[in-house]
Amino acid sequence: MQGSMKVKVIKENANRVTIKLILANTKMPVSRDEFEQRVKDGVYEVVE
Repeated sequence: MQGSMKVKVIKENANRVTIKLILANTKMPVSRDEFEQRVKDGVYEVVE
């Protein structure tokens, strides 16, 4: 079983969400739809 990737939301707008991958210390933009689907599927775990 794989765990979720812990991410922190850095910036949001209507179409994009910029996240920081906590473990890899990397920032990357993803589409809002893709981000929301990954959170729903448990791929991403959003931390404060």
